[in-house]
Amino acid sequence: MKKVLKAILCASFILPSLASAGTAVIPTFEVWQGATSCYRISNISNVSTNVTVRFYGKNGESYTGPMSSLSYIETLGSPFTLNPQQTAKFCLDPSSHNYGYGVIESSASGAGQAYLVATGVYHSKHTDYTMTEHMIPVNNGMPF
Repeated sequence: MKKVLKAILCASFILPSLASAGTAVIPTFEVWQGATSCYRISNISNVSTNVTVRFYGKNGESYTGPMSSLSYIETLGSPFTLNPQQTAKFCLDPSSHNYGYGVIESSASGAGQAYLVATGVYHSKHTDYTMTEHMIPVNNGMPF
């Protein structure tokens, strides 16, 4: 019985630290001349959060940009910190035609639970001056 109690006590200290990390898949991005994908990632927790965003192109290669409309994030694939209640935003600029998916990884900077929410939008301008926009849901809008 004492061994079970010790195991429960150890788990109560170890498991919260494991639960403070989150990963979400960005289901799609697409860039081409006249089209771009933009994303927002918000820290809805009360702790600072380390965040890394990676994209993978149509052939599985690492997609690294270029980006515009940057807020808090400087480069893809490099960690950045989002303080409580802050929102990072960025757009993938159309340097060449590419498409694929992305991954957002996060972990609390210190003690506590980190929660992020994210969303994206795809914009395209057509030769007839019409504009198309589609929302890109990330984790069904749920915190991760």
